[in-house]
Amino acid sequence: MKLLQFAALLSVIYLMAGCSAQKQVNRKLGEMELRNKYHLGVSVVDSESGKKLIGWQDARYFNPASNTKIYTLYAAMRVVGDSLPGLQYRIAGDSLLFQGTGDPSFLHPELPVSNAYFFLKNAPQRLVYYTGEGSDTRFGPGWAWDDYSGYYQAEKSVFPIYGNVARFTGDSSSVLRADPPFWYPSLVGGAEKPGIEREEFTNTFHFKGRPLPPGLRQDIPVITSDRLTVSLLNASLGKEVESRPGVLSGEVRVVNSIPVDTAFKLMMYESDNLLAEHLMYAYAVKNNLRLHVGEAIRHAIEHHLRQMPDSLVWRDGSGLSRYNLFTPRSTTEVLSRMLREFPENRVLSLFPQTGKQGTVKHFLRNRPLRIYAKSGSFSNNYNLSGYLYSKKGKLLVFSVMNNNYAGPIRDLQRLTEAILEEIYEAF
Repeated sequence: MKLLQFAALLSVIYLMAGCSAQKQVNRKLGEMELRNKYHLGVSVVDSESGKKLIGWQDARYFNPASNTKIYTLYAAMRVVGDSLPGLQYRIAGDSLLFQGTGDPSFLHPELPVSNAYFFLKNAPQRLVYYTGEGSDTRFGPGWAWDDYSGYYQAEKSVFPIYGNVARFTGDSSSVLRADPPFWYPSLVGGAEKPGIEREEFTNTFHFKGRPLPPGLRQDIPVITSDRLTVSLLNASLGKEVESRPGVLSGEVRVVNSIPVDTAFKLMMYESDNLLAEHLMYAYAVKNNLRLHVGEAIRHAIEHHLRQMPDSLVWRDGSGLSRYNLFTPRSTTEVLSRMLREFPENRVLSLFPQTGKQGTVKHFLRNRPLRIYAKSGSFSNNYNLSGYLYSKKGKLLVFSVMNNNYAGPIRDLQRLTEAILEEIYEAF
């Protein structure tokens, strides 16, 4: 009897300690938000018990920026399988007829060469490319029109090649190195400042003098088209590719390209927007949908993101859209579902570790915290969501969302670091 009373007393003490820690953290969050005149939302959940530890304005909507990729990752993990669908094809006489699946890995400069490339390269048949139905737009809703030349806003397309960018690198022996060499004829002088500038409506790249120091690299999105796709296929495969409009009819087979986790890691570690958008195309292919990101998102919400704490305003795969709105508690719900549905070591491996990898390499550097998280930033907004091991060894699921801050992003990063250190100590 005394043992039971002692156990009950311990439970009360732990509960009071937890409430005290929660109040202390909430007080500091309120002071931080008031002092810095911005909007802050924080959700923290114990991964094992599912208990909410912190819920500071966690039911309010925030622009997630690249935290949107957490939702894209979850949807893709649910349905895509172990490899990306690289292309669809069938053999007709002496011809290999094929069409794109939106696979982003075909000669992507940061990914292994895909099976789809070798399949076409080594095919003995005549190659005939079907251009597809073109049901989606090159940019997503709410993307910034004047970011057309930013490396982070590559266009969407049915058959991406080289990540839909032209890569230029400064070289000690020449003015520039183009990758692929296909783009050399498109380089012209006439730029007004250092670096390389693309014309808004043509794939013409202007430079001034020696625009890039040796070793410095600049990736510039290209304007995609069926004609460009065929030209790049011809150049990269070293053989003639015929094109036909429309969708390939009849029964088709699929050639897989690369392991999905390879693509997942690049998307999550380096916040690759093209990969995020085209992973939603992979989701569409697996569900027999059109290659349309919006349609894939609606399907994912209906079939895999039911019974969320709050409705989702989800408009693109990458987070480039200013229209996206999620709540912190919805994000921790998705992160918690990942842990319940997939092996923990796999889930954590898909998120960069703070102080060590990717976009959070310099975040909380040389600190004892062990955090695996995805960042997301726009001007005036910075968010970080993922997994944190507390001082007591508990695995916590968290989402910290900072919006509408009238100052540099680095200030928001420091505030986020302070919040996570407080959570680390408190639980």
